[in-house]
This record gives sequence, structure tokens and C-alpha cells, in this order.
Amino acid sequence: MVGYWILIASVITGQITRIGDLGVLTDILIPVYLMYWWIKRDKNKPLPFTFPIVLIAIWLLYLLGSLFSHLSFIPAVGGEIGSLLYWVRLAAYMALLVPLVDYRQENPEKVDNQTWYMVFISSVILSILGFIQLILFPDFSFMAQYGWDPHQGRLLSTWYDPNFLGGFLGFAAVIILSRILVSLQEIKTWNRAIIQQYLIWFAGLGVVFGALILTYSRSALLAFLIGVTIVTLLVSRKTFVIVVIILSLIVINSPRLQTRIQGAINIDVTASLRIQSWQETLEDIEQNPIFGIGYNTIKYQTIVPSELNSASGRDSSILTMWLTGGIIGLGMFMGIVLTSLIRAFGRLKSTGMNKVWAVSIIGAWGLILAHSMFVNSIFFPHILIFIIFLLV
Repeated sequence: MVGYWILIASVITGQITRIGDLGVLTDILIPVYLMYWWIKRDKNKPLPFTFPIVLIAIWLLYLLGSLFSHLSFIPAVGGEIGSLLYWVRLAAYMALLVPLVDYRQENPEKVDNQTWYMVFISSVILSILGFIQLILFPDFSFMAQYGWDPHQGRLLSTWYDPNFLGGFLGFAAVIILSRILVSLQEIKTWNRAIIQQYLIWFAGLGVVFGALILTYSRSALLAFLIGVTIVTLLVSRKTFVIVVIILSLIVINSPRLQTRIQGAINIDVTASLRIQSWQETLEDIEQNPIFGIGYNTIKYQTIVPSELNSASGRDSSILTMWLTGGIIGLGMFMGIVLTSLIRAFGRLKSTGMNKVWAVSIIGAWGLILAHSMFVNSIFFPHILIFIIFLLV
């Protein structure tokens, strides 16, 4: 699992260690780690071919086929290479599931505990770095010349984007809260070590939650509320009331949050642009709703002319997958999600880390699916590496 810790460390460095057009550092390290694991693994041990791994392999092959079938429609010279590289990156990230399952088959409790701490530690560190950024660089306008949005007074940390960061922090908070609630239900005796452990967990949750608030990301806060609702309904409904009260008090005492929420209700400029993106994507989907336009070819073949197009997709992971992979590709992806959820529900009656991850997976999927309706968060590299944990 040392390799995973290194990968998570590279996620923490975010855009700071970005290597030009090659992508973030994590993109470079993943293939290296996969090759290292392949060389070092016990060759007498069969590869783990679980049902989720098989489904993902079929989905990836379909997306590759959809890309090749549309190469002739890509007008830009070299566009096919760009799209193929995006597919290679997606395949590399999804391939991380194989060694993770392999490790878990040997020691489930240990791997589950380590993956939980990866989420906990990385989210706390990113939050602390975000507080430092907010103090030293509250105005991010100077980065506009490098293509970044000129955010002001928002927590960005090393990711340089409050919406993606907010989505991850909400994702992490739900997973941290799941362990706290499940463990509190199962604990029978208290001692100093256990009390100290809970103090650390609660402190970490507080830090992450505070950072989430300071991103001022409406999509992240809405998704967090959905994720928390799911977790608390599964484990402790009283906690949901407490969370709602805390959020309400924060909103009441934060004029900026009130303005952000009001902007969503009255549809401000940002919300209007997002709605425009959805509308254009739906118009594009109508051109080829069954098979799509080919995986990650949006940048190279524009059906509806728009300045909102990007290499990675539109303002919704679900609509992006439908546009590029068609309803078939989207159906396959949702099948992968559904399989993960069914397996998680089957583990709800268990105990310990098994139940912690069952609750975490259900809550985290609810959160990330909601968040991905507003930004293309599922396929954002820094978040995608953590989504792998939901598929084990």
C-alpha cells in the first residue's frame, strides 16, 4: 500500500506539481506504480477478476471503440491522439482497482483502515493548505493569465478550484462521519486511547467541514447535505438534525453564503452559464443519443458552437458521459455504480470497517452523483483516484 500513499501525496500537491501539458504529477506516477506492482506481484497468484473489475473493463473497451469509430469526424490535426491519451489516463486510474482488490484479498481489515486514513489525512492536509492559501492569497486574480478563474476570498488550496475541492472535501467529510457514527454505535468501553482517537477524528472532521464552507461552493454544499442525509438515515437520524442546525447557523451568520444561495435561487451569472452548458449538451446529445460522439472528443468536434466546451467535458459528468459514450456508455457506467451500491447495501449488517465502508460508499455515491450534475467531478483526476475506493 506504500504506492497508494505516494499517489495520495501527489494528489495533495495538486496543481503545484503540474507538469505542463503532461498533466498533474499523479497522472505520471500511476503508470509507474502499476508497472512496479505488476513486476513485484506474486506471479503464482491469479489476478483478481471481481465483477466490478470485469464491468469496468467492458466499459473501457466500449469507450475505446466509440473513440475509434469517430476518428474520422475529428477535424483537428492530432486530435485523435489527444482523445486517446484521455482514454489512456482514465484506463490507468481505473486500473488502480486491480492492485487494491489484490491487497484487500490478503488483509481486508488492514486495507480498509488504510484507505480510510488516506481519505482522512489527505482531506485534512488539503484543508490546512487551503486555510494558508486563503490567508496568503485570498485574491487569485493574478492566476487568470495562466488560465485559472480569478476567485476572490474562496478556499482553493493546491487544487486552484473551489468547486472540485469542495466536492472532494464533502466526499471526505461524509466518509469521516461514517466511521465516527458507526464506531460510536459499536463501542462498548471507553479508555484514554479511544477518547484521544475520537478527539482526533472530530477535530479532523471540523477542519474539513470548515474548509468546505469556505470554498463557498453551492454544488459542494448541496452534495454534502445529500451525502450527510443518506449517512445519518442509515446510522443516526439525530445527527442529521444536528448537521442541519449547524449549517443553518453558519448560513445565518455568513452574508456571503446567503448571497451565494440567493444567486442559485434567482439564477446569477454563474448559475446561468451552467444552465446554458446543460442546454447545449442536451442539444448535442440529440445528434447521437445512442452511441455518442466518441469518448472525449468534445474539444475536437463541436456540434453546437460554444465557448463552454472543454477537453474534459461539460458541466455535468452524467451529461458528458451521455454525450461522448451515448446512452450505452452511460448505462454501463451507471451499472458499475449500481453494482457498487448493491454490494455496499449487502454489507450494512456487518460490523467494524466493513460496515464503515458500506455506509461510506452509499453516502459518498449519493454525494458525488449529486455534485457531478454541476461540474464534471467524477472524471476529475484528483477525485477519480478516490472514487476507486468505492468500487472495491
